[in-house]
Amino acid sequence: MTLLLATVAPGFALLSQDTAFAGTAAASAELLAREAVTAGGFAGDAMPGAPGGEVAPIDHHRAKIQLIPGLRVAIGGAGCVATHFRWLERLVTAGVGSIEDISAVAPELLAGAWSRGAAGPYMAVAVGWSDIEGRPLGFALASGEGFVPRRIEPGSGHALHPGPATDDAAYDDLATMWQPAALGHGALPFHRAYGANVARAWSAGRYPRGMVVGGFLQTVTITEDGVTDAWAALPGEVPSVLQSPIGPLSVALGPDDTLQFHAGGLVMVDPEQRDALERALLERSQAALDAA
Repeated sequence: MTLLLATVAPGFALLSQDTAFAGTAAASAELLAREAVTAGGFAGDAMPGAPGGEVAPIDHHRAKIQLIPGLRVAIGGAGCVATHFRWLERLVTAGVGSIEDISAVAPELLAGAWSRGAAGPYMAVAVGWSDIEGRPLGFALASGEGFVPRRIEPGSGHALHPGPATDDAAYDDLATMWQPAALGHGALPFHRAYGANVARAWSAGRYPRGMVVGGFLQTVTITEDGVTDAWAALPGEVPSVLQSPIGPLSVALGPDDTLQFHAGGLVMVDPEQRDALERALLERSQAALDAA
Protein backbone atom coordinates (compact mmCIF):
# COMPACT_ATOMS: atom_id res chain seq x y z
CA MET A 1 0.00 0.00 0.00
CA THR A 2 1.17 3.48 -0.76
CA LEU A 3 0.31 7.11 -1.39
CA LEU A 4 -1.50 7.74 -4.69
CA LEU A 5 -3.33 10.82 -6.00
CA ALA A 6 -4.74 11.39 -9.48
CA THR A 7 -6.43 14.54 -10.76
CA VAL A 8 -8.03 14.85 -14.19
CA ALA A 9 -8.67 18.55 -14.75
CA PRO A 10 -9.91 20.30 -17.88
CA GLY A 11 -6.82 20.48 -20.09
CA PHE A 12 -4.40 18.28 -18.15
CA ALA A 13 -4.03 15.37 -15.70
CA LEU A 14 -1.72 14.85 -12.73
CA LEU A 15 -0.60 11.63 -11.05
CA SER A 16 1.47 11.58 -7.84
CA GLN A 17 3.11 8.84 -5.78
CA ASP A 18 5.86 8.66 -3.19
CA THR A 19 9.05 6.61 -3.57
CA ALA A 20 9.17 4.48 -0.40
CA PHE A 21 9.18 0.68 -0.49
CA ALA A 22 9.06 -1.71 2.45
CA GLY A 23 10.97 -4.97 2.55
CA THR A 24 8.92 -8.01 1.54
CA ALA A 25 8.86 -9.27 5.14
CA ALA A 26 7.47 -6.00 6.49
CA ALA A 27 3.85 -6.45 5.43
CA SER A 28 1.65 -7.76 8.22
CA ALA A 29 -0.46 -10.90 7.84
CA GLU A 30 -3.68 -8.97 8.52
CA LEU A 31 -2.85 -6.51 5.73
CA LEU A 32 -2.16 -9.20 3.14
CA ALA A 33 -5.33 -11.05 4.15
CA ARG A 34 -7.54 -8.06 3.31
CA GLU A 35 -10.06 -9.29 0.75
CA ALA A 36 -11.23 -6.26 -1.14
CA VAL A 37 -10.33 -2.83 -2.33
CA THR A 38 -12.52 -0.64 -4.52
CA ALA A 39 -11.77 2.42 -6.59
CA GLY A 40 -13.29 4.36 -3.72
CA GLY A 41 -10.53 3.22 -1.37
CA PHE A 42 -9.33 0.36 0.76
CA ALA A 43 -11.23 -1.23 3.65
CA GLY A 44 -12.28 1.16 6.38
CA ASP A 45 -9.62 0.10 8.84
CA ALA A 46 -6.93 1.20 6.37
CA MET A 47 -7.97 4.82 6.70
CA PRO A 48 -6.56 7.50 9.03
CA GLY A 49 -7.74 7.08 12.59
CA ALA A 50 -7.11 3.33 12.69
CA PRO A 51 -3.64 2.97 14.24
CA GLY A 52 -1.60 0.26 12.60
CA GLY A 53 0.87 -0.26 15.40
CA GLU A 54 4.56 0.06 14.70
CA VAL A 55 5.58 1.71 11.46
CA ALA A 56 7.05 -0.64 8.86
CA PRO A 57 10.66 0.20 8.01
CA ILE A 58 11.45 1.70 4.60
CA ASP A 59 13.72 -0.67 2.69
CA HIS A 60 14.58 1.46 -0.35
CA HIS A 61 13.29 4.21 -2.66
CA ARG A 62 12.36 4.06 -6.33
CA ALA A 63 9.80 5.58 -8.69
CA LYS A 64 6.43 3.82 -8.61
CA ILE A 65 4.82 5.52 -11.60
CA GLN A 66 5.19 3.93 -15.03
CA LEU A 67 5.60 6.57 -17.73
CA ILE A 68 4.67 5.92 -21.36
CA PRO A 69 5.70 9.25 -22.93
CA GLY A 70 4.94 8.20 -26.50
CA LEU A 71 1.29 7.62 -25.57
CA ARG A 72 1.16 10.55 -23.12
CA VAL A 73 0.17 8.12 -20.36
CA ALA A 74 1.20 7.56 -16.74
CA ILE A 75 0.20 4.59 -14.59
CA GLY A 76 0.31 4.29 -10.81
CA GLY A 77 -0.83 1.70 -8.32
CA ALA A 78 -1.60 1.16 -4.65
CA GLY A 79 -1.61 -2.17 -2.88
CA CYS A 80 0.21 -5.41 -3.64
CA VAL A 81 3.67 -4.55 -4.98
CA ALA A 82 4.04 -7.87 -6.83
CA THR A 83 0.79 -7.26 -8.69
CA HIS A 84 1.88 -3.73 -9.59
CA PHE A 85 5.08 -4.71 -11.32
CA ARG A 86 3.72 -7.98 -12.77
CA TRP A 87 0.86 -6.33 -14.64
CA LEU A 88 3.03 -3.45 -15.87
CA GLU A 89 5.45 -5.99 -17.35
CA ARG A 90 2.54 -7.58 -19.21
CA LEU A 91 1.28 -4.22 -20.39
CA VAL A 92 4.61 -3.46 -22.08
CA THR A 93 4.07 -6.38 -24.48
CA ALA A 94 0.32 -5.82 -25.01
CA GLY A 95 0.73 -3.57 -28.05
CA VAL A 96 -1.40 -0.71 -26.71
CA GLY A 97 -1.54 2.56 -28.62
CA SER A 98 -3.69 4.87 -26.49
CA ILE A 99 -5.18 5.46 -23.05
CA GLU A 100 -8.39 3.84 -24.37
CA ASP A 101 -6.43 0.72 -25.38
CA ILE A 102 -4.96 0.49 -21.89
CA SER A 103 -8.43 0.70 -20.35
CA ALA A 104 -9.60 -2.11 -22.63
CA VAL A 105 -6.79 -4.59 -21.92
CA ALA A 106 -6.09 -3.69 -18.28
CA PRO A 107 -8.88 -5.79 -16.69
CA GLU A 108 -7.58 -9.03 -18.18
CA LEU A 109 -3.93 -8.17 -17.54
CA LEU A 110 -4.64 -7.19 -13.94
CA ALA A 111 -6.74 -10.29 -13.28
CA GLY A 112 -3.91 -12.44 -14.58
CA ALA A 113 -1.35 -10.67 -12.41
CA TRP A 114 -3.48 -10.78 -9.25
CA SER A 115 -5.14 -13.62 -7.39
CA ARG A 116 -7.09 -13.41 -4.15
CA GLY A 117 -5.23 -16.30 -2.57
CA ALA A 118 -1.72 -15.09 -3.36
CA ALA A 119 -1.86 -11.31 -3.30
CA GLY A 120 -3.16 -8.43 -1.24
CA PRO A 121 -5.67 -5.88 -2.60
CA TYR A 122 -4.59 -3.66 -5.45
CA MET A 123 -5.81 -0.60 -7.36
CA ALA A 124 -4.33 0.72 -10.60
CA VAL A 125 -4.85 4.25 -11.92
CA ALA A 126 -4.02 5.31 -15.47
CA VAL A 127 -4.15 8.90 -16.73
CA GLY A 128 -3.44 10.03 -20.25
CA TRP A 129 -4.31 12.27 -23.15
CA SER A 130 -7.05 11.03 -25.48
CA ASP A 131 -6.65 12.00 -29.12
CA ILE A 132 -10.10 10.54 -29.73
CA GLU A 133 -11.80 12.92 -27.29
CA GLY A 134 -9.22 15.70 -27.41
CA ARG A 135 -8.90 15.87 -23.62
CA PRO A 136 -7.29 14.11 -20.67
CA LEU A 137 -8.83 10.91 -19.29
CA GLY A 138 -8.33 8.73 -16.25
CA PHE A 139 -9.31 5.21 -15.22
CA ALA A 140 -9.23 3.46 -11.85
CA LEU A 141 -9.34 -0.36 -11.68
CA ALA A 142 -9.59 -2.11 -8.31
CA SER A 143 -9.44 -5.74 -7.22
CA GLY A 144 -12.56 -5.30 -5.08
CA GLU A 145 -14.53 -4.39 -8.22
CA GLY A 146 -13.11 -7.13 -10.43
CA PHE A 147 -10.84 -4.61 -12.12
CA VAL A 148 -13.74 -3.09 -14.03
CA PRO A 149 -12.52 0.33 -15.25
CA ARG A 150 -14.05 3.28 -13.43
CA ARG A 151 -13.67 6.41 -15.53
CA ILE A 152 -12.32 9.63 -13.99
CA GLU A 153 -13.91 12.57 -15.79
CA PRO A 154 -12.18 15.97 -16.12
CA GLY A 155 -13.10 18.22 -13.22
CA SER A 156 -14.96 15.48 -11.32
CA GLY A 157 -12.62 15.36 -8.34
CA HIS A 158 -9.60 13.32 -7.28
CA ALA A 159 -8.84 9.58 -7.10
CA LEU A 160 -6.66 8.97 -4.06
CA HIS A 161 -5.43 6.55 -1.46
CA PRO A 162 -5.41 6.85 1.47
CA GLY A 163 -7.77 9.55 2.67
CA PRO A 164 -6.05 12.59 4.18
CA ALA A 165 -5.71 12.92 7.96
CA THR A 166 -8.45 15.33 8.99
CA ASP A 167 -6.75 16.23 12.27
CA ASP A 168 -3.53 17.36 10.57
CA ALA A 169 -2.56 20.95 11.42
CA ALA A 170 -2.72 21.95 7.73
CA TYR A 171 -5.89 20.01 6.87
CA ASP A 172 -8.10 23.11 6.57
CA ASP A 173 -5.78 24.52 3.92
CA LEU A 174 -5.83 21.19 2.07
CA ALA A 175 -9.63 21.05 2.17
CA THR A 176 -9.85 24.59 0.78
CA MET A 177 -7.63 23.59 -2.16
CA TRP A 178 -9.63 20.43 -2.98
CA GLN A 179 -12.33 21.66 -5.38
CA PRO A 180 -10.32 24.40 -7.14
CA ALA A 181 -7.55 21.83 -7.80
CA ALA A 182 -10.05 19.50 -9.50
CA LEU A 183 -10.77 22.32 -11.93
CA GLY A 184 -7.08 23.01 -12.52
CA HIS A 185 -6.52 25.86 -10.06
CA GLY A 186 -3.54 25.15 -7.81
CA ALA A 187 -3.41 21.46 -8.72
CA LEU A 188 0.35 21.07 -8.27
CA PRO A 189 0.40 22.67 -4.78
CA PHE A 190 -2.62 20.55 -3.84
CA HIS A 191 -0.76 17.35 -4.73
CA ARG A 192 2.22 18.42 -2.64
CA ALA A 193 0.01 19.38 0.31
CA TYR A 194 -1.81 16.03 0.17
CA GLY A 195 1.49 14.16 0.02
CA ALA A 196 2.80 16.01 3.06
CA ASN A 197 -0.43 15.30 4.97
CA VAL A 198 -0.26 11.55 4.36
CA ALA A 199 3.47 11.39 5.06
CA ARG A 200 2.98 13.04 8.45
CA ALA A 201 0.09 10.69 9.28
CA TRP A 202 2.16 7.65 8.30
CA SER A 203 5.07 8.78 10.48
CA ALA A 204 2.63 9.00 13.40
CA GLY A 205 1.61 5.33 12.91
CA ARG A 206 -1.84 6.06 11.53
CA TYR A 207 -1.90 3.28 8.92
CA PRO A 208 -1.73 -0.54 9.01
CA ARG A 209 1.69 -2.15 9.16
CA GLY A 210 3.02 -2.89 5.68
CA MET A 211 2.19 0.55 4.30
CA VAL A 212 5.13 2.90 3.88
CA VAL A 213 5.15 6.52 2.74
CA GLY A 214 8.09 8.84 2.35
CA GLY A 215 11.06 10.06 0.38
CA PHE A 216 10.08 12.08 -2.66
CA LEU A 217 6.71 12.86 -4.19
CA GLN A 218 6.82 12.31 -7.94
CA THR A 219 4.11 14.28 -9.75
CA VAL A 220 3.59 13.50 -13.43
CA THR A 221 1.76 15.99 -15.64
CA ILE A 222 -0.05 14.90 -18.82
CA THR A 223 -1.03 17.46 -21.44
CA GLU A 224 -1.70 17.40 -25.17
CA ASP A 225 1.96 18.29 -25.64
CA GLY A 226 3.42 15.39 -23.65
CA VAL A 227 4.58 14.16 -20.24
CA THR A 228 6.68 15.92 -17.60
CA ASP A 229 7.47 15.01 -14.02
CA ALA A 230 8.49 17.03 -10.97
CA TRP A 231 9.96 15.80 -7.68
CA ALA A 232 9.59 17.26 -4.19
CA ALA A 233 10.67 16.11 -0.73
CA LEU A 234 8.07 14.72 1.66
CA PRO A 235 8.28 15.25 5.45
CA GLY A 236 10.75 12.89 7.06
CA GLU A 237 14.11 11.53 6.02
CA VAL A 238 15.10 12.49 2.48
CA PRO A 239 16.86 9.70 0.54
CA SER A 240 20.10 10.33 -1.31
CA VAL A 241 19.67 7.34 -3.64
CA LEU A 242 16.80 6.16 -5.84
CA GLN A 243 16.81 2.65 -7.27
CA SER A 244 16.10 2.37 -10.99
CA PRO A 245 16.22 -0.22 -13.81
CA ILE A 246 19.70 1.09 -14.70
CA GLY A 247 20.96 0.94 -11.12
CA PRO A 248 21.15 3.32 -8.14
CA LEU A 249 20.83 7.03 -8.91
CA SER A 250 22.33 9.65 -6.64
CA VAL A 251 19.92 12.53 -6.02
CA ALA A 252 20.06 15.84 -4.17
CA LEU A 253 17.62 18.61 -3.34
CA GLY A 254 17.90 22.16 -4.52
CA PRO A 255 15.95 25.26 -3.43
CA ASP A 256 12.34 24.83 -2.30
CA ASP A 257 12.72 21.05 -1.91
CA THR A 258 12.74 20.32 -5.66
CA LEU A 259 14.90 17.56 -7.11
CA GLN A 260 17.73 19.26 -9.01
CA PHE A 261 20.09 16.42 -9.84
CA HIS A 262 19.55 15.07 -13.35
CA ALA A 263 20.44 11.40 -13.78
CA GLY A 264 18.94 8.57 -15.78
CA GLY A 265 15.30 9.38 -16.47
CA LEU A 266 14.82 12.02 -13.79
CA VAL A 267 13.65 15.43 -14.96
CA MET A 268 15.15 18.55 -13.40
CA VAL A 269 12.51 21.07 -12.32
CA ASP A 270 13.46 24.20 -10.38
CA PRO A 271 10.98 26.46 -8.55
CA GLU A 272 10.75 28.95 -11.41
CA GLN A 273 10.03 26.16 -13.89
CA ARG A 274 7.41 24.69 -11.59
CA ASP A 275 5.67 28.06 -11.18
CA ALA A 276 5.67 28.53 -14.95
CA LEU A 277 4.18 25.05 -15.38
CA GLU A 278 1.46 25.84 -12.84
CA ARG A 279 0.55 29.01 -14.76
CA ALA A 280 0.48 27.09 -18.05
CA LEU A 281 -1.78 24.41 -16.56
CA LEU A 282 -4.17 27.05 -15.24
CA GLU A 283 -4.34 28.62 -18.69
CA ARG A 284 -5.08 25.21 -20.25
CA SER A 285 -7.86 24.55 -17.76
CA GLN A 286 -9.47 27.95 -18.33
CA ALA A 287 -9.29 27.53 -22.09
CA ALA A 288 -10.91 24.09 -21.84
CA LEU A 289 -13.67 25.44 -19.58
CA ASP A 290 -14.29 28.39 -21.91
CA ALA A 291 -14.59 26.04 -24.87
CA ALA A 292 -17.02 23.67 -23.10
